[in-house]
Amino acid sequence: MLIVERFSALRLPEDLGEVGLVALVEARRTDAFAKDAAPDAYERLVDRLLASPRFGEHWARLWLDLARYAGRWYEIAHLPMRFQKKCASDTTATYTVRPDGRVSVVNSCFTAEGREKRAEGVARVADPATSAKLEVSFFGPFWGDYWILDLDPQYRYAMVG
Repeated sequence: MLIVERFSALRLPEDLGEVGLVALVEARRTDAFAKDAAPDAYERLVDRLLASPRFGEHWARLWLDLARYAGRWYEIAHLPMRFQKKCASDTTATYTVRPDGRVSVVNSCFTAEGREKRAEGVARVADPATSAKLEVSFFGPFWGDYWILDLDPQYRYAMVG
């Protein structure tokens, strides 16, 4: 699982609302919430959504736009992965949407000796019901899961696994 960040001037249009819009959309589908007159009803709903292991997937399904996701992302934290064991700094992933709908992927970092390490691959949408589930291949016919588990509404950070 990675937590990545990028710096971008992209913003959601104002008419799409703030982060709470996803919770409100979910709330409209939840009869119990609509009938709950308690002052902390909204807070409890948000806590329930955030505690759900599928919340990020649900959120990304509603919002993920691969064209907006494209660009350079900077890794700020990760669980140790075998293919990153020589990376010492400046780990990035760059995504470019291709005309065929797939996404070109370039992962790079610098080793302790200052050498750049790069891996180039391609990603494809694995589940058309949610563009948040991708598969990526860096060699041959072998594909691995790449799921966007959480995504800032302004596409400033993401958590992937």
